[in-house]
Amino acid sequence: MKLKNFKKLIALVLTFTLMLAALVGCGDNNTKNDDKKTGKENSGSFAEVMLKICDLEKYSFNMDFDFAISAKELEDAVTTTSSGDRLADVFQMFGITGDTIKGTLSFEGKANENDDFSAIISVKLGNISGEVTEVIYTGDKLYISISKTVEFVKSLAKKFGAEALLEESLAAIPDKDYVELSVEDAANAVLVTGNEYVEALENIDKEELKATIKFVLEEVEKIAKKADGYSEDNGYTLTINKDNVYDWVKNGIDVVVSDIDKLYEKLEATVGEELSSEISKEDIEKIKEQYSEIDDEKWNELKESLEDELKDISQLELKFNASQEGDSVQLSIGTIIGMDSDKVDIAIKCKFTPEDSVEITAPDSVITEEELNELMSKRINQDYT
Repeated sequence: MKLKNFKKLIALVLTFTLMLAALVGCGDNNTKNDDKKTGKENSGSFAEVMLKICDLEKYSFNMDFDFAISAKELEDAVTTTSSGDRLADVFQMFGITGDTIKGTLSFEGKANENDDFSAIISVKLGNISGEVTEVIYTGDKLYISISKTVEFVKSLAKKFGAEALLEESLAAIPDKDYVELSVEDAANAVLVTGNEYVEALENIDKEELKATIKFVLEEVEKIAKKADGYSEDNGYTLTINKDNVYDWVKNGIDVVVSDIDKLYEKLEATVGEELSSEISKEDIEKIKEQYSEIDDEKWNELKESLEDELKDISQLELKFNASQEGDSVQLSIGTIIGMDSDKVDIAIKCKFTPEDSVEITAPDSVITEEELNELMSKRINQDYT
């Protein structure tokens, strides 16, 4: 098999495994095995704990995105900046000490059985902290808090002594608490094909989607066990590091190809004809044919290629953890990548807790997107006349 095609297959497997970062499953299992050390409960498997989230109809959630970036260039900039220098004030403001900058982006909110939700987004970065905005989705409308964002910007301006500079611009912002967007408008704001994306989501059969996610999670768990990257300590943990990355890829290829017909059937049942426009059954047969041509020499070539790609990386670890504590489901994703004196450390922690009732209501003080655009157009015309 050509190395080019072989690498495409590897990319497929890596994409497949990394889907864990975005997947939230569905399902239920009442078998429990208490972890006496942590108070967390094991519920059969990593996949089954993940699947419990989809059973939650009314729940609150918290998510913290913590990051720490260390770099020699950052340390050089800090150590060569004189005390009292404006740049030194900026470093202190953003919490840059030594060679490290770290911070947290937080989401706290709730959701209900109607797929309505609300979430407050906050940030902590050195001496900068506060609520950036609030997002509310209900009645097929998305509401984004203007007032919270304005207050956050004002607090930043005050810290940097720039109140006068921003006073006129902030005064032009409408005296409303939220801007109202349709789902299509919101999708178009972040996606080139926003309308098509929303339509595709609406056409997806939710039960089929649940079944597909369940299948994918079980496949990933199967790969983790074969790659010696599966642990049942402190809940369930999947680990990828420099020592087992080749095992993940090799076993990932084995598992995906052996079950690729089932995977295709699941995806086809979920997204329908959209799938065949991206990848056909003939493509699947070609993948299986290419897989049959892999011999020991090709596997060794792959291993050597991975080792060469990772030779400059001194530290590599990617962990996915799922656990239960009482009625709450907790998920965490941790990534550490180090190269020489530089390192990136990212940790995402999520907690989902069932609630007896969750009511999401649309805000009263709103400005529509059309009204906002009209106001901004008038503002631009005033500036240029």
